[in-house]
Amino acid sequence: MDVSSDGENLKPRLEVRLSGMSASRLGRIPFANGRAINFPILFAPMAGLSHVAFRQLVRSYLPRWASSLLFTEMLSTRLLPLEEVGQTPQTRISAEEDDLIPQLLGNDPRLIERSVEKLKSLHPAGVDINMGCPVSKVLKHNWGVGLMGDMRYAEQLVRSTCQATTLPLSVKLRTGLNDDPVYLVEFVQMLEEAGADWVTLHPRIQTQHRKGRANWEYIGRVREAVRIPVEF
Repeated sequence: MDVSSDGENLKPRLEVRLSGMSASRLGRIPFANGRAINFPILFAPMAGLSHVAFRQLVRSYLPRWASSLLFTEMLSTRLLPLEEVGQTPQTRISAEEDDLIPQLLGNDPRLIERSVEKLKSLHPAGVDINMGCPVSKVLKHNWGVGLMGDMRYAEQLVRSTCQATTLPLSVKLRTGLNDDPVYLVEFVQMLEEAGADWVTLHPRIQTQHRKGRANWEYIGRVREAVRIPVEF
C-alpha cells in the first residue's frame, strides 16, 4: 500500500486501534496545550538526545492528526534557576512545541519551585519529576531512582511541586532500588494521593539500568491499584 508521508492513509486503521490503547487514558488530563492525547506512543526523556533537533525529527514522522507528548532531557534543578531558559541546548525549543513536558532532576522543593517558575517562559504542557535515573552520579545526590528509597520524602516532593504549579504533573520511575512489587504498588499509590496526574514506569530495578529482564507484569499490578494513567 502506498502510504503518504503524513500518515493520512493509516488514519482510519490507527484511529480504531487507538480507542483501546493506553494513550486514551491520558485524554482526561487537562494538558496546557488544550488537546487530548490520541496517539499511543510518547517519546521519553533521554539525556543528551531529547533536544530540540531530535524532537523536530520525531514530529516529522508523526501523522498530522496525532496528538502526543515529547519530553526534554532531564534538567538539573540546581542549574536551571541560574540559566537563561530557552538559550541553553537543553531548554531550547521551536515555535510549534506546545506538546512539551520538561523533566526535572533534583530533590530540593525550593529549587524545584524556582525551576518550575523559570520554565513558564516555555509554555510547557506539563511537568515531570525524574525518579528513575539509575546512574551513580545521580544516586549519590539522592536524585532519580534514589528518591524511591524514601517514600515520605518523595511524597513531600510531589506535594510541594503540585503547590508550585497548576500544570499536570507526572513522575518517571522504575520498579525500585530493589525488586519489591508490594513496595512499588504502595509507592505509586502514594504518588497518586500526593497529586501526580500520571506516571511512567520503567519495569527494571536500579542495578539493571537498561539491561536484563523487564518485569512487564508489574505494570499491570500498578495499573490495577491506582486510578491515574500508568504508561511504560
